[in-house]
Amino acid sequence: MKKVGIMISGQTQLSRGTRGRAVRTADRIDQTLRRFDALPKWNSDRSVIGDLAVLELHAQQLSKAIRAFAASPKSREGRRTFEDRLLDLQAQFENVAEICRDARSPLKRIVLSRMGVEGRAESLLRGITSGMEAVGINTRSGRRAKGK
Repeated sequence: MKKVGIMISGQTQLSRGTRGRAVRTADRIDQTLRRFDALPKWNSDRSVIGDLAVLELHAQQLSKAIRAFAASPKSREGRRTFEDRLLDLQAQFENVAEICRDARSPLKRIVLSRMGVEGRAESLLRGITSGMEAVGINTRSGRRAKGK
């Protein structure tokens, strides 16, 4: 099988006989943007495709680090030192934050080019709404859900 070498979001080059998960995800993102004629106009903004693919992988790793950090002392993860779990959590958080920072401006430009300022305002409102729902506030009534 032919070797594939791909650079994703400034990461080290992936070189394997088969295509990795991030590469497959990047291809699906690229196809979606092409299908809806939403590819970034600036070549430099096309890095958002790789950023989103890598973010999908790192989001899972961050979730795993959070679970390990909060693990009960009797579990295998909970037996690791607190400092070790804290450092893993911080490292995964920094990875995700860096990727989000890199993808933020290109995503804003895609939204603005497709939907204008109304789309940008809608994306901000959706962010606020999801944050409220995450802490248990009913976005229809503005009240906290029972038991939260």
